[in-house]
Order: sequence, then structure tokens, then C-alpha cells
Amino acid sequence: MTTAVQALLDPLAGLYGLGAYARLLSYSLGIKSRKKADAFVVSVGNLTVGGTGKSPVVIDIAARLSRRGLKVAVLSRGYGRRSKAPYVVVSDGSGKPLCSVEESGDEPYLIATAVPAACVIVGASRVQTQALAIQKYGAEVLILDDGFQHLPMERDMDLVLWDYNDDPGTAKLLPAGRLREPFSALSRASHIVVTKVPEVPDPAYLEGLLKTLRSYNPEAEMSTVSFLIDCVVNAPDLGRSLPPSELSGKRWLALSAIARPESFQASLRQLALDVVEVMTRPDHSWFSERDIRQLSAALESGSVDGVITTEKDLVRLLYTGDEMRRQQLSRVRSKIYALRQTTVWHEEAEPAFLTRIKA
Repeated sequence: MTTAVQALLDPLAGLYGLGAYARLLSYSLGIKSRKKADAFVVSVGNLTVGGTGKSPVVIDIAARLSRRGLKVAVLSRGYGRRSKAPYVVVSDGSGKPLCSVEESGDEPYLIATAVPAACVIVGASRVQTQALAIQKYGAEVLILDDGFQHLPMERDMDLVLWDYNDDPGTAKLLPAGRLREPFSALSRASHIVVTKVPEVPDPAYLEGLLKTLRSYNPEAEMSTVSFLIDCVVNAPDLGRSLPPSELSGKRWLALSAIARPESFQASLRQLALDVVEVMTRPDHSWFSERDIRQLSAALESGSVDGVITTEKDLVRLLYTGDEMRRQQLSRVRSKIYALRQTTVWHEEAEPAFLTRIKA
């Protein structure tokens, strides 16, 4: 967005900020009530629209808590889902998704496949879905995916994520920028997490960023996180991990429909892949028949040797559409790969806040 366009949108951003403040005030004054759940509630959210890494953080926390023997439920809105049902149980924690990715949305489906022991429920009302998670599925810990602005639910812990690559000094409220709330909203956070920190960060920049964010809430704990490429997976067998070296020496079509495609493309550069074609679509987009024909034609013509994408995009690519579309993909499925990330907390192997999450 150009500076001139931002200047034109600044008045609307001011009105947006007033609306956000009025909404928060209505809860602070008790005009609107908040629901206290009979479980430990952890919110994972952010100040900006998309792209800070909420899903990998949610997956990491849910997996760690599940390994401790806690019954975890992840509650999501299911952004982009095609189901009109008030809520959908994506997984009951028994080991596999109970619905299609179209019914659940891509991120809940990915969470359900990544953490089979977790219950995952999508629905507009998390007051409703939390009751279902506790009463029917015995949830002891609720994780509110993208929950920072979901004020109707009380929470015991509020994690707010900030992308290392975003400069707070230039950030603006919607629609002039990507901020959902002003920085003063960080006063509600119990923990501020800087994500996407490179393996070798700029020490001065990182220190300044942490100092700036801390200035809005000196009491909040601070953490830094990196998302490192752990392995790659091939579409025919998603349960089998392959080394990233498997991708070397081939020409790739890079496919993504995520909020920040530049972070995906940076990962491909880090792996020194020969990317000869790029397809990007808006975040959460459902790939069209035209998209499928385009990537299939590129693979069948030999102009590229394979398609590389993200795990979130892969579930939308493979598990949506009619039988004809799936048959078309089956001819090139063996040439489709996805990067799989691991979440690395810099301070310690197990972030300290996790020890305070109890049933």
C-alpha cells in the first residue's frame, strides 16, 4: 500500500480505532458480560490481520500439553470454511479428522491432523463451542485460536504474537494498515511472543523491537520464536518425513495462498531451491479448477519437476473438490511436496508459561 493511499485511509483508521475502543469499553464497564469456562483457557492471537504464525504456535502448545496427558481442545472460528453449520467438530481427539477441510477450514483441519490427541471444534460462538468441548469431550485446557479480540470469553492466559519482520513504527490501524487494535491493547496480554525470528537475527533490531513492545506492557512476559524447516512431506504419504535435501536439483512451482507469501518464499530461498514459477492466491483461497489445470499442465509438460507449497495450502489442495478434480490431481500427486515447520522457542526447550497451564 502506497503512502498516498494510507494517508487517504487514515481517517477511516481513526474511526476503526474508536470502534475497537468502544467495544472494549463495553466489556470493561460490564455492559457486556464475559463467560468464565470450567477449564484453563489460553488465547493465542495477535494485533495484526494474519500471517504471524498463530497456527504453528497453537499446534506446538497443543502437542506439548497433550503429551503431558492433558485433554486439550482447540476452538477456532474456522475462517473460510464452507459449512453453514453453527459449529463443526473437526476432531474429537481420537486420532483423525471427522469432517472435510471444506467443512472445517484449512487451519483447524491442519491442527487436527498435526495433533491427533486434541479435540478441535470450529464455530462462530466460542461460548457455545467451549461448553461442548468441556461437557462432551472432557476438555481440561481450551486454546482459543486467534482469540485476542474474542472478548466474550474470559481467559487465564493471553499470548499475543508479533512478526519480527513488522516495524511497529510504521504500523497503522485497518484499513490504512494491518493493525486490528492500537498498541495499547497489549496491556491485556500476559505474554508477548515475537515470531519468525531468523536463525541469525540482528541483535540491535531484536532488542529494540522487544523494548518497544514491552513499553506497552512492562508486566508481560516476553518470548521469541523461530519457525524452522524441519522436513518436507510428499502428497502420496503425508506421514513420511523426508529431508529438505530431497528437493535439491529440481525445478519448482511455488504455490501459496497465505497471508504473508513472502515468508514462504524466503524459506524456499533459504533452501536454495530453483523456483522457476510462482502461483500466489489470497489467504485461505480455495484453489479453483483453473488453478489445478495450471499446475497440472506445468507438471505434465515438464516445465517444472514439482510443486512446493505450505502444509496449510496442501490440505486445501488435496482434500477439496469433486471426484474429477481429485482424479486430475492423482496424475501429478507424487510431484507435490510441502514444507513442514517446527516451532523453536529461543529461551528454553519448554517455554516457562506452559508449566503454569494446569487442569
